[in-house]
Amino acid sequence: MDFNITDFRIYLFNSSTGLLETMFGMDSNGTDVGPVSSLLPAADGSVTISTEEALSGRKDMVVLANLEIFGTSGSQGGTDRPEWLTYPEVTLGVTPISDFKAAVCTIPGGVSTLFPDDAATVPMSSIRQVTLQPDTENILEISLERLISRVSLALGENLNDMSPYGYIEKTPSYKALSVANEFYLLPRTGTDGIWTTPLYSLPDHTGKYSDAPDYNDSQPYRTYTSYVTENRVAVNTPENTTGLLVKAAFRPIVLYDGNGQNPWRWDESSRSYFDLDGNRHSLPDESVDGQTYRTYWRLWRKDASEASVNYYYEDPALKADPFFDTELWESVPYRNFECWYRIFLEDQSQTPATSVQRNRWFDVKITSCSGAGYPTEDGAIDSPSVPDPDSNIEIGITFKVRDWEDNDIPVEL
Repeated sequence: MDFNITDFRIYLFNSSTGLLETMFGMDSNGTDVGPVSSLLPAADGSVTISTEEALSGRKDMVVLANLEIFGTSGSQGGTDRPEWLTYPEVTLGVTPISDFKAAVCTIPGGVSTLFPDDAATVPMSSIRQVTLQPDTENILEISLERLISRVSLALGENLNDMSPYGYIEKTPSYKALSVANEFYLLPRTGTDGIWTTPLYSLPDHTGKYSDAPDYNDSQPYRTYTSYVTENRVAVNTPENTTGLLVKAAFRPIVLYDGNGQNPWRWDESSRSYFDLDGNRHSLPDESVDGQTYRTYWRLWRKDASEASVNYYYEDPALKADPFFDTELWESVPYRNFECWYRIFLEDQSQTPATSVQRNRWFDVKITSCSGAGYPTEDGAIDSPSVPDPDSNIEIGITFKVRDWEDNDIPVEL
């Protein structure tokens, strides 16, 4: 996947005072901004820029790229800056960069509003300390990293052979869930000027989560690429842990009658269910709002703490003498084999593992499926936890972190 550099700003801060000394860069029209001596964009996406206004000495160099998509550029006090920057005192040289606490970008309408599938331009940044020598040409190559992460999902090979209770019979579709609707432009800094990783559980980020900011009925399911913001909460809960809401079709291998007896077994070659005597059967239809669905049932505890591992071709609740405790359990229909799963993104290199770090690619593959998930979308979103291990999707997750060598910005100072 190729990404473009459409605009960038380079800020040079005096490492001793922390104050801004100069700013220069390129706007989205390819025009130089600030004291630029030369500006040479290359066909491979890199840009070579030089300035003669930099002072010698130790510098904190901050680069922000591809951020004009969040708003137009404006000018304050002779210093050009995008309007969305929330720390104008820093970029105007009034206060040191070490006072920068939480420069964030709010995402109106959710991540997908600004980053559709396979977006060619995403926000990037870089922070490094450099020492500029006097009376010589200082040549630096700056590598940028994405401020958001990428998620993709697919089915692994031989999925059906690894599923003892049933299997996903078609490619699932998914959307990102519990995505923070703000992200940091840069890592946080403490009063001592040390750069630290963002932590979204801090008080200034309480309430920044919603159940599914990118998920609503008007948006179609997608099976390509999603983007999520960085999410490094200290204590994870389902409400603030980024994951995927997956819609799939789960077909049970064995179904039982309303008494939990007389099983039917699925035969893949004939695409039919057969009883123990070899008779072919089809699932009953249940009419809802004038529509017909193929339906099977499952028992769920009314407190949503667990669900049964068995599935039924008759509604157990319709039996005159149900074999289960109706005070504790209820039968729930699965229509058209459809069900929903919630998969928390995990990165074993992070603490906690459910942290989402910027510039990651969560390449998710479903390798086995031991049971149907939730019968409704709302159940998958709102339930405090997955009801039982047999409704989990066991997944293997690999990460691919792409570097930015093809989008480096060589800087001559």
